[in-house]
Amino acid sequence: MSDKKEERNGSSSSSGSGPPSDIKKAGILRKLKTMKKKYFVLRNESENGAARLEYYDSEKKFKTGGAPKRTINLKTCFNINRRIDAKNKLAISLYTKDDCFSVVADSEQSQEEWLNAMLELQLDGPCLNGGARLRPKFEHVWQVTVGDKSLASSRNMKGLYRLCLTPSALALVKVDQTDRPETLEFPLMSIRRCGHTNNYFVIELGRSSITGAGELWLETEDGVIAQNMHEVTLNAMKNV
Repeated sequence: MSDKKEERNGSSSSSGSGPPSDIKKAGILRKLKTMKKKYFVLRNESENGAARLEYYDSEKKFKTGGAPKRTINLKTCFNINRRIDAKNKLAISLYTKDDCFSVVADSEQSQEEWLNAMLELQLDGPCLNGGARLRPKFEHVWQVTVGDKSLASSRNMKGLYRLCLTPSALALVKVDQTDRPETLEFPLMSIRRCGHTNNYFVIELGRSSITGAGELWLETEDGVIAQNMHEVTLNAMKNV
């Protein structure tokens, strides 16, 4: 009965391979890609390894000492934040060096708890007083594909990028295997306007931008994400 209750809550204090003291949080989450339930374990940094997120096919596999299906070193993550998804509003995305791994919680409370716990380990800080969550490096990060349209064609920008929003700029960070990926930063003041059509987010840049004047067409996974990018960016532009 206790195991089933822990699965429903998405959290448990079970011990498994490794010393119990290094386990910060454990429980059932879904992988966004397949929506299949997996058993996740969040570990503190210890003599046995870095602060990390692991997942197993089941709690049984974890308790019997099986090897994790995947391990993500939290300190090396580019960013960890909530994910805006067309079908799942309770997702958390971990942006690693070369891909994006997303999990789905079963409630807002569970999502908040997991996100806070991951950020604590990534940023080396406890939750703020009153239980407020820590803020990720970038509050908004989206994975986009830059094709051959408009500016991208003339500037040879084709490829997979992360689009990151700060209070004053949009930054395109190329996803590749190098330690110092290419970054293009566009101050919000240099953006003439933005919009979305189907699954594309479009920004029109002025002559003062790093690429010069023209349009950038950024392809997302679906129209809901493109719409969210438009709304959030437009709001940031109004606040500059």
